[in-house]
Amino acid sequence: MSTGETGFFSQNFAAILLHSARGKYGTIKEFLTLCIKWKEKYILFNVIIFFAGAALMLVMAGRASRARLALVNKGVKVQAVVAGTIQNRDGVSLALAFTTPSGDTRRLPYPVPRKAKGLRQGSQVTLYYDPDHPEKVYVEGDKAVLGAEMIYYVLAGLLLALGLVLLVML
Repeated sequence: MSTGETGFFSQNFAAILLHSARGKYGTIKEFLTLCIKWKEKYILFNVIIFFAGAALMLVMAGRASRARLALVNKGVKVQAVVAGTIQNRDGVSLALAFTTPSGDTRRLPYPVPRKAKGLRQGSQVTLYYDPDHPEKVYVEGDKAVLGAEMIYYVLAGLLLALGLVLLVML
């Protein structure tokens, strides 16, 4: 389609739209006022969605940070040895072996980070775990856990900023 045809089509479409607007909404001014109100409602709906998304991301970031800090502050800190890998229902995990303060030897599965630097078989890591819920484990310095928290906070900030920009546009 050439630009002349596009211009002709859009001019005719606008003429038909305005002609139908005159009959249904009275004057063109009333029709345009109605269009602006709908645009404001649409933008306001997006603002609400962005703010709700930001709130959700903040809640998720807070929960992730609180869970990690609870393990660090209230959990048991031990030195663990990477004893190899094990197959479980979630796929392949690292087997972290350690001795509890009471003298028991335990092996806990830990998800294999993508960049598992320093987590080769036989290496030592600092591990925090909850003795009441041994599935809750945090390996000190795990960048995957810290990265997930940062992504939540960054997304919350981005959604909040987008919502504020739209709010200012109203």
